[in-house]
Amino acid sequence: MWSDANLAASANGLLRTAVEFHLLTGRAVKQFETYRLPDQSFLYLLYALMERENNTRGVIDAVDWRLFLMQPQAVEEELLRLHQFGKLRFERAGSFLELTLPCKHTEDFIRSRTG
Repeated sequence: MWSDANLAASANGLLRTAVEFHLLTGRAVKQFETYRLPDQSFLYLLYALMERENNTRGVIDAVDWRLFLMQPQAVEEELLRLHQFGKLRFERAGSFLELTLPCKHTEDFIRSRTG
């Protein structure tokens, strides 16, 4: 069991880390900000999850996104944003979801980015 002093020190350390990563903002009233995964990282994770899940709903609902503080709704919003910029194709009609990535495999995506 941790002492009150250890708990307080750990909490303060976590809050300082959140500030350093720009996840916590404000002076008088602190507020957690949403972390935005860079496009390249988001796309790489999409490829990896698509290979594992092999369906769009499974990719969107994957628990892996929680590591980046993303819920399924945020993943869908990011897919729509990337669709608008022509980086992928994402369509939604009711419960029907379709995700088409520009490269066939993760390795092809990596090669397209490195040269």
